[in-house]
Amino acid sequence: MNIHKNARLTPNGRERIVRQVLSGRTPKAVSQRRRLPADHRQMGRAVSRRRPGGVQDRSSRAYRLYRPTPDHIADQVGALRRQRYTGKQIAAELAQAGVWK
Repeated sequence: MNIHKNARLTPNGRERIVRQVLSGRTPKAVSQRRRLPADHRQMGRAVSRRRPGGVQDRSSRAYRLYRPTPDHIADQVGALRRQRYTGKQIAAELAQAGVWK
């Protein structure tokens, strides 16, 4: 998994939080410590996500889309991407073809 350089908590940091909360400290008390850059809501989430193998990260991707892109448009975008078109060029090409507004 990729952790970006500005991540407030890494999996190790969340595991440390979970251990402190499970040892009897309240999430609010743990969050007020200077070395843990998170609020008590993040503490609660970290504890609730705890699994037997440790705290696992989840994807932030939506489970389903409200209005997904139709397959015929996605196919055209994919074909243009393979031709190394930029996003702006793809939008112009699809708008010219009347597929995209």
